Amino acid sequence: MEIGKWEVGSGNWKLGSGKWEVGIGNWELGIGNWELGISEHILRRSENSDGKISVVLDEDWHNTNDPEFVIFKQHCIKGSKGASLPKELEKYRWNDYTYTIRANSINVASHRHYQQALKSIMGAERPERFTRTDEVRVGVYGVWTHIKVEYLLLSLSTMPPAIFPRQNLGVCAPLCASPDIADHDYAIEKFRKLGYTVFDDILAYLKWMGLSPDKTLQRSIESFQKHVFLS
Repeated sequence: MEIGKWEVGSGNWKLGSGKWEVGIGNWELGIGNWELGISEHILRRSENSDGKISVVLDEDWHNTNDPEFVIFKQHCIKGSKGASLPKELEKYRWNDYTYTIRANSINVASHRHYQQALKSIMGAERPERFTRTDEVRVGVYGVWTHIKVEYLLLSLSTMPPAIFPRQNLGVCAPLCASPDIADHDYAIEKFRKLGYTVFDDILAYLKWMGLSPDKTLQRSIESFQKHVFLS
């Protein structure tokens, strides 16, 4: 059975294996223009991948009176600027290998489009047929690390319609963020202990996913990482 059809983070697919990239979170809490370059690189690669790379966009999409706002500040209201993709990425939304989940929940796996996207990407009609997920690499990045990223990793490794081995679920720490750095750091260490593949280096993450960046983006990433680690 052929499996590889999507990239949640990145990937190249051959002989039934594949990799995918999922960007998650609300874009108003993004962490810099350099991240736009990485996301655009992934989406562009997906657009020209002939189905070997797929991208899943998990977007917050809330009503104005959402009960979630009792705990979290109001954010990502449907149709607002805070809920929209950057214009550099919006043009890729409608390509054949991009899937959008506009979820009104901190756990995207609770949305019906989550299962629909998994089924479509994995190329099977019934969950019982998902027997070779060990051949697929899934990359995850976004905000908040200790909530949405953690929920997604747990869902991908424990819930149907496709359950992936934890070592095949990669998370890139520099591409994730939480309002409190202590929450972010605690979550990243938890991911390591649970056996997920954690990357502290963006280029290593992209290469693991099969998405080597061009020289311009590579220089941008190297400059960013040098600045952060020296600060």
